[in-house]
Amino acid sequence: MGNRLILLLCASVLAVLASFAVFPLVAGAEDVPRVSGDYLERKLGSEGLVIVDSRSGSDWRGSSSKIKGAIRGKPGKEQEWASELPKDAEIIIYCA
Repeated sequence: MGNRLILLLCASVLAVLASFAVFPLVAGAEDVPRVSGDYLERKLGSEGLVIVDSRSGSDWRGSSSKIKGAIRGKPGKEQEWASELPKDAEIIIYCA
């Protein structure tokens, strides 16, 4: 629980999306909606939630703190992995 809470509090949550039809792939950081670690913790395990870990390769590989069930979305490859995500899911993308 400790690592998970630390990760949730430290994670920079980039977006909560209802549909990739409105996903701003080129939006600036100030334009992206954010959620709190508390919100994410309450939502974990919910049906229709997809969590994407978008940390760089070395950060991702070197981390012992990963959100259980999160899928890997490689930075710079957003067009590839975004098209694979369900359109009707709530999607939270994070990096730390």
